Amino acid sequence: ALMEALWPEEAPDYRRLDRHTLRTRTTLGLGPDGEHLLSYVRDGRYRISPHLRSDIEQFADHIRHADRAMGAEEADHLQFALELVEGTPFTAASNAYTWAHTAGIITHTIVSIDNAAHRLAQHALTRNDPEQATWAARRGLVATGACEECYRNLMRAAIAEGNQVALEAVYSE
Repeated sequence: ALMEALWPEEAPDYRRLDRHTLRTRTTLGLGPDGEHLLSYVRDGRYRISPHLRSDIEQFADHIRHADRAMGAEEADHLQFALELVEGTPFTAASNAYTWAHTAGIITHTIVSIDNAAHRLAQHALTRNDPEQATWAARRGLVATGACEECYRNLMRAAIAEGNQVALEAVYSE
């Protein structure tokens, strides 16, 4: 059934399946319990460890923790969440994730990243930490590509630093 789902137009090939599952198992590695995140076949089935979680799940967990926290703890969770952001969600797989766009997952994730970036930038500016505010705004831009409020936060950070050159560079950007 797995081979048919992965390669519907091709004849079953157990060696190909073995190569791909070995590569996947190796890439995913071990969970905190020392077991593979993708198990070996048991009872004719592969099992995925409950420890395997996507970046989006981890991001959402940090945001939930930030929502329940205050002060430095809130900022820490927002930063942990934003450290997971490497680009616009799902772009690395090109068109393979049209279902995520159709289901609204991509838009929801981008909005969540954008909100976290604004929250952390505002928190940092309140604490007079323009460096963290700049970092947070840049993380938002990594995910959204263009965000007016991110640029405003960058300008606020430049003003807080008294850095006219940075202010003008952000304005030009």
